[in-house]
Amino acid sequence: HYFIQSNLSMAEKAPAGEEKKTSSVQIKVIHAKNLRGVKGETVTAYTRVEFGKVLGETNKAELGPDGMTKFNFNTSIEVNLDDPSSIDEISHRLVLFHVIEVLPKEKKAREEKTNPIGQGVLDLSPLLRGENSFSSTVIIHGGTTAENVAANTGQNILQAELLVEVSATNPLIPSDTYSASNHMTLRIDSLYSLPETWQISHNATHMFNACMTVPLSDGVDVCVSAGAGSIKAAPEKNMDTSSPQKTVPRRYASSNGLTGPVVNIPNSSVESYVYEEEDGDLKTKEHHGFRKECETEKSRVTWNSERNVFLLPSASDTLQERIAKCRAWPLEIYKSSLSSGAKKGKDDDSSTSCHGVAWINLAPLLYPGVTRVRGAALVHPYVESEVQERTKRAARAGTISGEDGGPPRVSSGGSRRGDSKKATKEAADGGEGEMKNSDAQIYTEARSYVVVDIFLEKP
Repeated sequence: HYFIQSNLSMAEKAPAGEEKKTSSVQIKVIHAKNLRGVKGETVTAYTRVEFGKVLGETNKAELGPDGMTKFNFNTSIEVNLDDPSSIDEISHRLVLFHVIEVLPKEKKAREEKTNPIGQGVLDLSPLLRGENSFSSTVIIHGGTTAENVAANTGQNILQAELLVEVSATNPLIPSDTYSASNHMTLRIDSLYSLPETWQISHNATHMFNACMTVPLSDGVDVCVSAGAGSIKAAPEKNMDTSSPQKTVPRRYASSNGLTGPVVNIPNSSVESYVYEEEDGDLKTKEHHGFRKECETEKSRVTWNSERNVFLLPSASDTLQERIAKCRAWPLEIYKSSLSSGAKKGKDDDSSTSCHGVAWINLAPLLYPGVTRVRGAALVHPYVESEVQERTKRAARAGTISGEDGGPPRVSSGGSRRGDSKKATKEAADGGEGEMKNSDAQIYTEARSYVVVDIFLEKP
């Protein structure tokens, strides 16, 4: 069994003396179909199941006469129902299936050899939409898809797949709680009008991050990350994006451990926007020429990711209260070094640079019937005192459930770790000691902007 870990305050957990409320999510891998091995039709395979960590492996099974590879494997995830971050894990983290072929053992070989057949993922969020059980056919994506084989060879083959059943011993969300809850989706597309010094070659040494803090309850926040972004070249000229073959797929933000087409969200692609219908900074006619040039002729940092957040009733209330107090919310953008952290101390954030912030106006979400805001937001240098003043809150204060790729944490002294020496030097030179964040001035000089799409399931 795998227990979802939490970093929450004691106030969010069950009071002392009370029994913790939990539910066991049972995952059963029934069988696989259409598996193809290295040497043809005879296949012996097993499946490894992960949810943040390895949950277990099925037995090694041979392809049966009915075309099935039967596993009948059971595993489970224990969810702490008193912990909002555990519920959030179910809303966005994927169950990952690795299907692995066991190759015939060669003579004199001490160990058997294996070959990866492919990966598949399962979204558990139906358990947060009033369902206590469901079954799913999980497509297994290998090095080649059925569509690619058909296009290259003319042969029609069936895509490998797993049949998986999921059930919960107790409802994760009671019906009365579900009716007052909501789902938020955060989509980060691309950062445009990049600083001149940023080149595609930087992808080998850096990754680019974007994140926003969102409430999970009245006392718990989560730092929602867009995942690792990279610099992409401008699209090919005259590319017809309306063609199904040219649509740009949207990716899972929580894609750690995923490779190839499995990172793409089924039936989800990046939409084109009508500038005048946006809610952002650059929607008026005077900006159209600038944006068209940036979005068709220049490089950009691309995420094209989607992250879902389940909002408990208290989180929905907190969201409305915070938007009423602060109409614009900070989306932090920064660059991180890919160099090994082994040489750095755990509190050394020197590998993080170009810390910027884009202010996303969420006020329209307070209007009757409005569930979506989207548009382009200019990126400014991140200045902590400004963020605190505009949000009416201490920057990333209180209890925050961490997420991979999150921004540098704020120390109790109020400055980013790694900034103290720089701030001290500025104070000695006659400054106020406020972090000037000079390396992020490049966003202002380049007029960089990020395209964001945020929507709620219910107004």
